[in-house]
Amino acid sequence: MAAEVRRVRLRYGIARYPTLKILNAEGKVLDTVNWTGVEGGGTLRRL
Repeated sequence: MAAEVRRVRLRYGIARYPTLKILNAEGKVLDTVNWTGVEGGGTLRRL
């Protein structure tokens, strides 16, 4: 299981979780959801 997770992370450039990639049937990335950004600027995470 760990090898499969690593393969997917490398293939799609996933650096952190959660990451949402919208793929077509061939595995091509159509869109990526940026979970840390919010409309109008800023982030969802406070340091």
